Amino acid sequence: MVPDTNGRAYTMPEISTANPKDWYIWFRYTHNDKEVPRKFQGIKPTAFRKDIFQVDGLNFALEKKKLASQLKPGYKSMLDFIKQVAVKEGYNLLPLTEFDRGVCLNLIDECAKVRQFTNHNYNKHVAVLRSMFGELVQYRMLKSNPLTGFREKEEAEQV
Repeated sequence: MVPDTNGRAYTMPEISTANPKDWYIWFRYTHNDKEVPRKFQGIKPTAFRKDIFQVDGLNFALEKKKLASQLKPGYKSMLDFIKQVAVKEGYNLLPLTEFDRGVCLNLIDECAKVRQFTNHNYNKHVAVLRSMFGELVQYRMLKSNPLTGFREKEEAEQV
């Protein structure tokens, strides 16, 4: 609970989007030693997207991304690994809007350390992440894609 200026305690607001047609923001506060739930509807959908976190954003993007059925498992596998590293390193606690190029590349660098990426694997993971951020821009959850214009790492020529 977070105390307000009057000494009352409130929980952090949460978003219920279980039913996309009936989403709402809710929180609880304490009054006379009783917890009182509050629910608010009618706010424009873009209002709640500002504080969505990285893991939820990537899940949303993968759900919305139009992929051939044979590609979806590969994307999901890479994103699951990226999310796992994000949670381990604390990146999942950052709001999605704070994921700039530096944060994204630091996260991919951490992934590269865990799995000892080749430059090819590094570039593939960046491409998948860039693709997901592209979806988030499309759905106005981000203003811009932090990985647009990323220069790929050089890959050794195959003989």
